[in-house]
Amino acid sequence: ISSQRFAVQIVGPGLSWRFYDDLGCALKDVEEKPELSSGRLFVHAEGPNPWISADEARFARGFATPMNYGIAPAANGTLTLADARALLKRQPRGTM
Repeated sequence: ISSQRFAVQIVGPGLSWRFYDDLGCALKDVEEKPELSSGRLFVHAEGPNPWISADEARFARGFATPMNYGIAPAANGTLTLADARALLKRQPRGTM
């Protein structure tokens, strides 16, 4: 993990923990590897609990993320995980 700020992990039954530098990489991996679809995504967050469920997090665009997908958890974010996933499907890496 090059930057804790943008870290993502996938955990789930029968899966070893997977860590990612960027939300875009994690979502792409889930899309390309059906066996990961049973896992849950967690994103790094500031505060007393450093990991929160990506389903509960809010995201924003415009970040200089490690792999240039540009979307990250943000306290004032307005995007849901589904919104972030849809944006990442439409726009290639490095254009957010």
